[in-house]
Amino acid sequence: MKVTTELFLEYLNFYKNRNKSDRTISILKQNFSKFIKYTHYYHGELEVKDITQKLIEEYRTELAETLAPKQSIYYGKNRFLSPKTVQMRIQAVKNFLHFTNYIYNEGLDYRTIDIPKIKNFHINFLEEDEIQKLLEIINQIEVSLIGRARSKLLVVLGYTTGLRLSELLNLQVSDVLGGKKIIKGKGGKERLIFFTPKTQTILKEYLHALQEPSPQTGRVIERKVVEEWVFISHNAYNFGGQLSKESVCGLFKKYNEKLNLPGKRITCHSLRHSFATRLLDKNINLREIQELMGHEDLKTTERYTHIRSNQLESAHNQAFGDF
Repeated sequence: MKVTTELFLEYLNFYKNRNKSDRTISILKQNFSKFIKYTHYYHGELEVKDITQKLIEEYRTELAETLAPKQSIYYGKNRFLSPKTVQMRIQAVKNFLHFTNYIYNEGLDYRTIDIPKIKNFHINFLEEDEIQKLLEIINQIEVSLIGRARSKLLVVLGYTTGLRLSELLNLQVSDVLGGKKIIKGKGGKERLIFFTPKTQTILKEYLHALQEPSPQTGRVIERKVVEEWVFISHNAYNFGGQLSKESVCGLFKKYNEKLNLPGKRITCHSLRHSFATRLLDKNINLREIQELMGHEDLKTTERYTHIRSNQLESAHNQAFGDF
């Protein structure tokens, strides 16, 4: 059986019908497309029977030697694809075989495919004073009021809500001004998000700034305030449209270079980690943090119960300071 466009679409629909989110479907589509592109380049037209353990091992090797895109925030770290990216690429192949096994009783048994584990999981988070430094950097770098207000809003919203990047970019003005919103996250899990008065104030500053011509284009963005996206593009390309993930990554990369925090990277996900860490610091219980983060499994939330080195030193001194 050939891996045709029709079969590929059927594969995506298989997971849509199992209540996978649009984001999950998009990730599956993107990552399995990469696998098809690889096999076409090296082996020609792909059939389901061609997806063997040997081919998958070859693909793993290829991924391990693939450079990260220059626009990626991971490019400056080790220059290669992140372990998470490699993991998702292999998972997409495994999911495809799960589909062909189940629907057509064809292909390699998907259960025999090992998914690479990410070793030494490290939670990249920012302290409160580092968040303040980041906001100061934004004030220094962003010379226009419109750019400054948008970036500050992006940081404060990410830090005070724990929203994922895709969730942030899908926010509408009325959501934030309303003070709270139920959103649907990973796996279709719903959760309640709260927006602080400070966040609402920064949003209003941003909306006021939007009444002035954009510094990049000299044009004014026309919008019905309560109906449009919170984060919009200011430049000539996609002017007034929804801000892209690539644009956000570019902003964070710029701030990373200026802020230069050893061992840390500013990303939307590091703001999410910082949100969870602050909740723990304020002695919020894990079940409540799980709900605010939208985690399906409490074990995922438990990863955030890391103890910082200064807390370890304090505990050690308390126990052995007299010796």
